[in-house]
Amino acid sequence: MTSFRIRESPQSTDVSSIQMYVPLVRFYMELNSAGRGRVLALRLPSEPEDSSEDEHTLYMNMLINFRAESMVLALGTLLKYLDKAWVTLSLQNTWTSAPVLVINTVSLADIVMVDAETYEALQIFSQRMHPSSFKMWTPGSSREGLSIYGLFNRCKVMLLHPTKDIDILNDRLDLISFCLQPRYEEAVKNMTDCLKHLKSITIASCEISDLYKLTYCITRVVDFPESEKQKKVVVQLGLDEELDRKKQTHGGLSLLLNQVADLELKDLPLYIQACSMIYIPEIGFLVALPFWKDCMQTEDFQIQSLELMFIAGEVAHYKTKRCRELDSTLGDILLQISEQESRIILKLVDFVQEKLLPLHEILKLGAELDCLIALAAVAKENGYCRPTLTRERVLDIVDGRHPLQEMCVDSFVPNDTRSSSEHGLMKLLTGPNASGKSIYLKQVALISYLAHVGSFVSATSATIGILDHIHTRIQTVESIATQLSAFMIDLKQMALSLYCSTPSSLIIIDEFGKGTSEVDGLALLVSCLRHYLSREENCPHVFVSTHFHQVCEMLPRTKYLMFQNLEYMLDRDDQIVYLFKLKEGSVMSSFALIVAESLGAGSAAKRAQEVLVAMRVGEDIKRNPDCKMTLKQAQ
Repeated sequence: MTSFRIRESPQSTDVSSIQMYVPLVRFYMELNSAGRGRVLALRLPSEPEDSSEDEHTLYMNMLINFRAESMVLALGTLLKYLDKAWVTLSLQNTWTSAPVLVINTVSLADIVMVDAETYEALQIFSQRMHPSSFKMWTPGSSREGLSIYGLFNRCKVMLLHPTKDIDILNDRLDLISFCLQPRYEEAVKNMTDCLKHLKSITIASCEISDLYKLTYCITRVVDFPESEKQKKVVVQLGLDEELDRKKQTHGGLSLLLNQVADLELKDLPLYIQACSMIYIPEIGFLVALPFWKDCMQTEDFQIQSLELMFIAGEVAHYKTKRCRELDSTLGDILLQISEQESRIILKLVDFVQEKLLPLHEILKLGAELDCLIALAAVAKENGYCRPTLTRERVLDIVDGRHPLQEMCVDSFVPNDTRSSSEHGLMKLLTGPNASGKSIYLKQVALISYLAHVGSFVSATSATIGILDHIHTRIQTVESIATQLSAFMIDLKQMALSLYCSTPSSLIIIDEFGKGTSEVDGLALLVSCLRHYLSREENCPHVFVSTHFHQVCEMLPRTKYLMFQNLEYMLDRDDQIVYLFKLKEGSVMSSFALIVAESLGAGSAAKRAQEVLVAMRVGEDIKRNPDCKMTLKQAQ
């Protein structure tokens, strides 16, 4: 099966999409028929209107590489799907295909590759589903948890496309620097206020003069205050003389109907004391007579020279000679006004459709500016610094901080990071449980990632070499749909980093191998690390944390490998005091039992200590006297 995905709402906080599956055989059969032909049938606003068929084909070949069969097939299938959906959305029956404004080419050459597991493990995105199973998959049912996406005011498009283009990144950093200067604070505030009026962000090309024309035409045609009041689109007065005359007639209709109602009342029988004239679209003008006595019978509604139309509530509605004269003179005035306004609005839609490119470019630039102002606001609030970007393979971070963790604690202990050929490309972290190893690893990855988004980073200073990939083996997200065990998912993530990493990749490995036996897990971890080290000068940036302390003795001593740990100390009661400061060297114990005791599992930790001592000296493990379980129960 082959699938393509259509994003319904790029600005939504939810990732709502339609996924359509097409059989692979039919997918390739359409290459030489409808799929390829639909792509060639595209007519873009940027193409000259008087171009011949050969010129059109040449123009499309300049935009699309038709040798890329899979891409052309996917595009053709997507366009055919949009054509079917467009029938229900089109305002005009003449539009048989969905209009396409522009084709943008997305090159993977300048994109830093980050997989979905890494986005989730680093909490770049953290979507929380609705707890109710009935609302779990409905649009708008999820919300964003603590994440980089939520921290940076939902700059989703930018966060999904970290780039390796230093020029683009420096341009973004320059604008953030501009926003952070106190003398431009008022200008930034004014820009923020203006950006609140921009909606539906997309991409195209820009001409300011065309934008002014577009703005003038829309404001000249549409009466926005009256449209808001009537809850429909209303055309301005003075645009069409005939429409203005009809509106004037309709405006004086109430006075005219009151006068006609007085005349009708004089011609009615004396037992009828009240009547009114009403106008109903599609039916016309009617005389409305309230019931003139109790318990009205059918014959009571028969009045000479009046035609009974219908009865609603306690009011009978009739057609009279004067009503028919009004119908022939004024006609269905409200329907005529609506039809004429609809024709004018459709002409405006056609004009706007031709001029959308400059509008879309303004919106695109406004979207990027909005994102960068949000990045600047976060940088100012949290004391971020501007990173220095370089083509060299180096990560040099001074006083780095985890951008999310520091928001959740009273004080955060910063740490330095240096990864290069001189300072070692692989860092192996050991230390007690809960000493901050995972936070440090994620901190390095997030600072590197934010630099490739064009954001300031949570550090005192940072020099970041351009990366190709960011791989992680941190979090195991199990799902029945994947048909993989937790350990298989871990192996899949490691395999991805082994086969896809380059010398300019960043690899984060947190306690790999714990999903199987100790010996097997240790062997797999050592073999993977040896593979990275065997690349020598081409070794990627690798940061590893583990509780397999034997790893330190099983790896070759090389300048590319450094051992590090996070400082701690034991107080008088042998309780761990975490200092969270990174230093060189390794430790040979994780202090798991002490950590367990500090968390309230004292009895279990004491029994575990007895078992551990017996195993070390080779003695039999004695039965716990506090355990009341019988042998039969144990079996």
